[in-house]
Amino acid sequence: MTATFYVLPFGNPSSGTFTAGFTGTTMSTAALAYDVSAANFQSALAAIVPGTTVTGSGPWVVTVPTGYTLTVNDSGMPQNTSIVVQSTDALSWSGNIMMSNTTDYQSTGVATGVFTPAGGVANLPALVDGQPGQPPELNFQATPVNPGNPPTISQTQTSPGGAGQPSAYTVTIGVPTGQTGATGPTATVSTASDVEGTPSDGAALIYSGADEKWKIQAIWVPALYSCQSFTAGTGTGSSTVTIASLGIPAQPFAWRPRVTAQAQLTGTVNTHLDLAVYLNGTSGTQVGYGQGVTGALTQTVSCLPAFGSSISGSSAYAEVAAGATATLYFVALQTASTTDQWSVSVAHASFEIEVVPLA
Repeated sequence: MTATFYVLPFGNPSSGTFTAGFTGTTMSTAALAYDVSAANFQSALAAIVPGTTVTGSGPWVVTVPTGYTLTVNDSGMPQNTSIVVQSTDALSWSGNIMMSNTTDYQSTGVATGVFTPAGGVANLPALVDGQPGQPPELNFQATPVNPGNPPTISQTQTSPGGAGQPSAYTVTIGVPTGQTGATGPTATVSTASDVEGTPSDGAALIYSGADEKWKIQAIWVPALYSCQSFTAGTGTGSSTVTIASLGIPAQPFAWRPRVTAQAQLTGTVNTHLDLAVYLNGTSGTQVGYGQGVTGALTQTVSCLPAFGSSISGSSAYAEVAAGATATLYFVALQTASTTDQWSVSVAHASFEIEVVPLA
């Protein structure tokens, strides 16, 4: 087995001699001129230790059988400079060695060696070809710094990393805070620039998207109105009798009526008598209805909420706008095909309207 290394000629190659030989079982040397050729250098060394080869021309690449030490001696050198071949991949140099980049070599695993025997220089490349380093992982965090102090920055290693693994650091940045401001005046909600209205007992803040302000207003709850004045009457055939009307004052919100009413009706075996409540007219928007019994002579009919059209969340049917007044009419009607006479008694009549706010 062999190992390969570089040998530089020493001194002035135009004159003088040097010796080269081996130490093994015995020491043998050969005297050589400074201008010796690689072929003659190899012949001289191979005559001592067969298998030795020399290539190149200053520097020479000398391949020496394992187990031998090549000694090159220049009379001008303070001592012999030897390279001992210990194995196919390990060498020991007896001479001066300078490490040219020893900074942090223990953590990087990389160093460059310069071998400096007197009268010559030999350079070796980086001793270890490491894996390409991974970029570090940085975790940033900010902490407040008291007012008046300068900003700070520091880093703390949280992981050293390794082969193929990035190191990790936490970078802490100290950010100066502002001075504490003076205590501001006491604020009153009702006087804020985005609040409108006059405070009153039981009022609440209601947001208005139309003008993007908060408004002070009473909480909207259903209000009940009832009628105490009724009119009895008679009808013939298919006709109606208005029993009562009830006016509702303007409200600050849109609303829809919820009605209840009753009255006593008298007819014949041929009549069919019902009750109804209409909004803003005796034949206006239907908001209530009570079904009688065909052919009943005397009966008390109750009228409940019953709208003339289906109502959904966005429906405007039977809706009274905010700020508008309304009148509701309570009527009796005969719907059978007859000309018989019929009548309305108000002895126990009732008529109530509940004003239901709409969102």
